[in-house]
Amino acid sequence: MPEQHRQRRGLPPYRLSAARDQGALFKAVCYCGSGRARWYVPADLITLFGDIDCSSVGALMRCESCREPMRVAVQHPTAGERQAIRVRRLERVWTVRRAKWRVESA
Repeated sequence: MPEQHRQRRGLPPYRLSAARDQGALFKAVCYCGSGRARWYVPADLITLFGDIDCSSVGALMRCESCREPMRVAVQHPTAGERQAIRVRRLERVWTVRRAKWRVESA
């Protein structure tokens, strides 16, 4: 299991809300080499994971093909770079309810 990232002593954590306020984007790339970089908006990640530390987002995000954790980096693209980026936006979130039954003998 990968080692958890630890912040330096005395520094406040860089949270998703701070990245959202600064206009940052998250670039996620998988270790499996699928080749695609995915870009995410911090506001969507706050909806999914809550206002967590930016360094722990990579452990929570999984690759769609191999289901392994992804490398995630916070980036502040310029206006020219932003035009070429295709950002993935959150459409909806749903929960799945499953039931498990047991049989009682009479």
